[in-house]
Amino acid sequence: MHEKSTRTKRLGEILIDRGVVTEEQVAEALRPGKGKTYFSKIGEVLVYLGYTTPDQIQSALREQGKR
Repeated sequence: MHEKSTRTKRLGEILIDRGVVTEEQVAEALRPGKGKTYFSKIGEVLVYLGYTTPDQIQSALREQGKR
C-alpha cells in the first residue's frame, strides 16, 4: 500500500521542478556567505544572486500554499 506524502514541497524544489533554478544554485543560496547574512529566506537570496525574479518566487510560493 502506497501512502501519499503530505509533505509540502520546499520552495527550492518547486523552482527546480519549474526549471527556474538548478540544484547547484539552490545549494549556493543555502550556503552562508558574504552578503547573505541580511537575508532570512531562500527566495530573497535567489533574487539577490540574480537567479530568479520576485514574480517567480511569488508564483512558486502560491503553488506551495503560502503568500
